[in-house]
This record gives sequence, structure tokens and C-alpha cells, in this order.
Amino acid sequence: MLVITILLGILFSNNSYKERFWGMFLGQFNQGLSTKTIINQSPYGGHWNAAWEIFLDHKIFGVGINNFRIVSGENKYYDEKVLFSKSRQNIHPHQLYLEILSETGIFGFVTFFLFIIGSCYVGIRNYLETKSVLILSGLLFILASVFLPLPSGSFYTTYGAAIFWINYGVMISKKN
Repeated sequence: MLVITILLGILFSNNSYKERFWGMFLGQFNQGLSTKTIINQSPYGGHWNAAWEIFLDHKIFGVGINNFRIVSGENKYYDEKVLFSKSRQNIHPHQLYLEILSETGIFGFVTFFLFIIGSCYVGIRNYLETKSVLILSGLLFILASVFLPLPSGSFYTTYGAAIFWINYGVMISKKN
């Protein structure tokens, strides 16, 4: 309850945060817009649409790691229904699932999730043995990073990936 109170306090203390959260996020749901429409009107919509279309064209193995930046600029991935489709070309699609699907296909996606599920099993077992708060925090970070479909940095190349892998290492460690 304390965490929620602090987060709401921060949210309401800054006009920029309020506008971004209420106006750009929750406000759109209040207008009765569909999730697809909201995504297509968002700055990430162009990236996400291009990534999904790339995946549909290259389902099994994707286009290769770090090749989204090249392939997403192709004219066939332009969609006039997507507000930011002209800015679809970027170094990554800003969403973990879409990045893995577009760049490594179903093969990479299934492999990644089997790896993560096995690793989380090890992390849970390690936490139950050691009762280490660090292991628990690493595990929770990994679970939140992987299982919440939120916008993200590039999984392969950003500081976000470094933070992910540091937490991964903490999660699978056995020391207190």
C-alpha cells in the first residue's frame, strides 16, 4: 500500500507525469478506442506493426539479430492506417516479444522462453534454499521484464539488456 501511495504521489506531483499517464495512456481507454487503434496511434505503433509484419514474412527464423533496423525500412512494411508508420524504421521495435519474433522467429522465441522458464525455476529454487532478498529481487525483475508486454529498449544491445542480464545473474546465483 505504501508503494502505491508513493507512486500516486509522484504521479500527481508533476504535471508532465500526469499528462503522460492520464492523457497519453489511460485517457485513450476512456474514449472507447480499441487497443489496436490506441497502438496504431502511438509513437510505438509504426515499430510494432513493422515488427509483426516482418515476423509474418519470416516466421521460422526471423530476419536475424539486429536486422530489424534494416528490414523495417522496406516500403512493404509501410501501413497508412498506422499514424507513425513513416518512422517505423528504428534499431529495434521497442517491445521484447516483437523483437524476438521479428529477429529470431518462432524458433528463437520458443528457445528463449524455454531458457527463461528453466532459469526462473532455478531462481525460485535458489530463493527457497537461501531466502536471499537479492535473488528474489532478481527473479521478480526477470519475471516483470519478460512477462509484462510493455515497451522496452533493445533486448540485445542497450543498457536495459545489461540490467536484465545482471539481474539474471543475481537470480541464478546461490550465495546470500
